[in-house]
Amino acid sequence: MRTGGSFRTSVSMLSNRTLLVCGVLSPLVYALADALGGVAWGAYSFRDQAISELGAIGAPSRAPFSALLLLAYLLALAFGVAVRRAARDRRRLHMAGTLLVAYAVLALTVGQFVPMRPRGTAQGLAGALHLGEGMVAMTLLLSAMGLAAAALRPRFRRYTIATVVVVLVFAAWGGLEAGRIEAGQSTPWLGLKERVFWYAHQSWLAVLAVVLRREGAVDQVRAPQRAKARRRLRLQIGYSFAGLALVVVLAVAGTFAFDMRRAYGRLEGGSVVVASPFGAIEFARGGVGLPVLVVHGSGGGWDQGALVARALLGTDFDWIAPSRFGYLRSALPEGATFEMQARAYAHLLDRLRIERVAVVAMSHGAPSALLFTAMYPERVLSLTLLSAGVASSTDAAQAGANVRGDALTAIFRHDVLYWAATRFARQRLLRLMGAGEEATRGRVPGSARSSTPSSTA
Repeated sequence: MRTGGSFRTSVSMLSNRTLLVCGVLSPLVYALADALGGVAWGAYSFRDQAISELGAIGAPSRAPFSALLLLAYLLALAFGVAVRRAARDRRRLHMAGTLLVAYAVLALTVGQFVPMRPRGTAQGLAGALHLGEGMVAMTLLLSAMGLAAAALRPRFRRYTIATVVVVLVFAAWGGLEAGRIEAGQSTPWLGLKERVFWYAHQSWLAVLAVVLRREGAVDQVRAPQRAKARRRLRLQIGYSFAGLALVVVLAVAGTFAFDMRRAYGRLEGGSVVVASPFGAIEFARGGVGLPVLVVHGSGGGWDQGALVARALLGTDFDWIAPSRFGYLRSALPEGATFEMQARAYAHLLDRLRIERVAVVAMSHGAPSALLFTAMYPERVLSLTLLSAGVASSTDAAQAGANVRGDALTAIFRHDVLYWAATRFARQRLLRLMGAGEEATRGRVPGSARSSTPSSTA
């Protein structure tokens, strides 16, 4: 028969095992804050921007990110208390729990009042305090990791040593970019470096929670049942990582859906669709003055043409930017050719009662623009080609350009691929398009960007 004291002990152990779950929930909530913060800041680059930028002063993601971060650190605080209670007579583990409590308290107090300033601005005192708070917090956490490793079994000790090495290496590597953030310069792969460093030690918290829960379970069962407890431990670890993976997948899917809705929303009302012998032709028009037909490349529809027109022509020209066959709301006729596209331009100009135009075409829009000029020379005032590749060649440089062109074609055919490239490999995509280092240098990830839905052709 169980005595009152043993009953209270069992209840205490059960409640503490429940409290230890906070060590798994805290990293999951942090990952959710990271993901939802990036969604709230639509132009944020998970690959190239620091996590702290999500909570920077004036960042569009600051409110949801900070709120979820508060919850994550409250859970971390509860976990630190649970570690202290699970330590019993193990002094090192008790000290580790105390340091985890101090780590969470620091984040909940000082950490809430010293956010970094936006990229490209002097960080000043706030930035220095933010950096100092982070260094103190990491010192507390790494010390707790060392003490916990010394108190527990060799396998956990080896795992902790590996985690500490990863944390230190990636923290130092990412720290080299601090000056570039303040200068407003690009920081390729900084986001990935920081997330490896951050989620390495966050995962360690989850593993420690599972290990201590297993200890509590094993203490209550007889030796023959310990194998079952070990299987339960493996399942718990598996569920923890599966849960984290699910959060990441849902966050990526949610970000993709959000960006696509925003991209299509940006296009609404900006264009007109007219009927033609070639099917629907979509176009946008703006400015006043000499008519200019602006033909887009492969990276968008009329919106890309409008972007080029506004950048190069301003409002001093009457520009017309159609979507080529298969782009956005323009139809894709069966057996479509560049010649048919050129005739479609002529039909559109007839509908608009425009006799003569200057023609500006970029990239893959150049072939149809050249044919339009050759077929209707009396209607063309001038022809300007931007980054146009229309001539066949067998030299090595052209062969390399063809390979890049095939890669771009594959990316442009699928919304998911194009979105992923603009989100996580934006500068590499720009270089693949032919932009040189001078053109991409100083571009700040997350600055004005568009996620244009890709096209069917």
